[in-house]
Amino acid sequence: MKFSVIIPAYNEEQYIEKALQAILAQDYPDFEVIVVDNNSTDKTYEVANDFAEKLQSSGKLNVPIIVIKESQKGTMAACERGRSVAKGDVIARLDADCLPDRDWLVKAAKLFTNEKVVAVSGPYDFYDASRAFRVISDSHQRYLYSPVNIILQLLHMGAMTIGGNSMFRAVALEEIGGFDKTITFYGDDINIARRIAKIGKVVFNRDLTMRTSARRFKKEGTIRTQSRYVYYFLKESFSRMK
Repeated sequence: MKFSVIIPAYNEEQYIEKALQAILAQDYPDFEVIVVDNNSTDKTYEVANDFAEKLQSSGKLNVPIIVIKESQKGTMAACERGRSVAKGDVIARLDADCLPDRDWLVKAAKLFTNEKVVAVSGPYDFYDASRAFRVISDSHQRYLYSPVNIILQLLHMGAMTIGGNSMFRAVALEEIGGFDKTITFYGDDINIARRIAKIGKVVFNRDLTMRTSARRFKKEGTIRTQSRYVYYFLKESFSRMK
């Protein structure tokens, strides 16, 4: 299967090149990368585009990199713009501060061999956080998210995915109408998980780990940031039960 890796990016000039380097190092043979500049005010678009052009001119670019723009702000608007040009069988979300391991797509492809699976996700490893934060966060995600994901689906309340480490069958996304562009950030992952769980199985795999920055927790505060995630998780899971 072919993967389309969509990277929504708003003011990510400091991170985007490292993310591109990491995704291009994948061991998987068939994928494309789509960077969606989400109305940035910095040089995100130029950095991503220059990086792609340099590789292209050097003859070292074996993976297509498409750099486009989306003026409507919000991760879901950017992802939907990327989906509109994607050619893959699976749409993968990757945030601009994420650094996937070389076998990220290989592991995901194995999970999609089950035809009933419409989405897969895994935990974050906050590589630039304190050791204590990483240990607590890792344990929380690995040993809580998996059972919660199963329970939510058994109760027909949705599922569990993590935004920058999630993948969806393209046909399943099309069936549910794609990403919800009215959601700008918080709640985007639980929303898409809830909607896509209605038509298939969502897998949260503990081994599908994604390295990412803890910058949001550092900037906004751990308690405040985590409280927001919990609030939107509960809002999406319980207020829209059908």
